[in-house]
Amino acid sequence: MRLDGLQASVLSVKLKYLDRDNKRRREIAEMYRNGLNGVLGMPKVKDFTYHVYHQFVITTFNRDGLVDYLKQNDIHVGIHYPVPLHKQPVYNTDQCLPFSEMLGDMCVSLPIHPTLTDKEVNYVIDTINQYYRT
Repeated sequence: MRLDGLQASVLSVKLKYLDRDNKRRREIAEMYRNGLNGVLGMPKVKDFTYHVYHQFVITTFNRDGLVDYLKQNDIHVGIHYPVPLHKQPVYNTDQCLPFSEMLGDMCVSLPIHPTLTDKEVNYVIDTINQYYRT
């Protein structure tokens, strides 16, 4: 990795908090899992794994509607991979991979940074549940 001195000094300070921040991300993921159970597709987790949740990606058949609703309620989400790899211009293939294409239209990342409060996470959960109740 090519880091300049400033970036390296900031990261050396942040590294002290990495375990704490990863623990908080796992707590938030568990809150999402419990609060949105049965509403959305969520990441599967095996008992023996140790996930740090850089992203918490859910799937939904009405992604664009959900994203618009969340934005209207001041919840910022991410769509990190809107175009499947085989459809990227560098590959320029006519290959049909329907599952990849379907997921490209269904995935959205919920907020999961470690500074989120329980109140903020519950607001995201409540807002998503409200969207699916209407």
